[in-house]
Amino acid sequence: MVDWSFYSDMLKGRDFDAMIMGWSASGPESDPRQIWHRDSIQNQGDNFIQWDNQDASDLIDEGRKTMDAESRMLIWHDFHDILHDEQPYTFVRVAPWIRFINREIGNVETYPVGLEPAEFFRIGEKRRCSHQLMAL
Repeated sequence: MVDWSFYSDMLKGRDFDAMIMGWSASGPESDPRQIWHRDSIQNQGDNFIQWDNQDASDLIDEGRKTMDAESRMLIWHDFHDILHDEQPYTFVRVAPWIRFINREIGNVETYPVGLEPAEFFRIGEKRRCSHQLMAL
């Protein structure tokens, strides 16, 4: 085990043979470009392992510009097939994306990027501004 400052330097310098890290998604459909795209190898980007797969990068580019959710999911499935076949990472655990919402909160909509708390309001009360809700 090493201190984060050394760990960070090892990542930036690509000075490791193997490493254990934890990634967490920022939403149910996270943008894979930051970690998996070949352009993220350059300038100490977050493609630390320097995985360079042109087909995967092309799918990432295509998925990022595809607005239709079903079509985009097919692209992400093709991308995941490449990840599965090449296994640039060894995934130990993937936590399910589960959210619990109090029944007293209304206007809870799920979006590809997650929930939008600014749209929530308490049922039975006047609609509040997002800054008022966050103070609750």
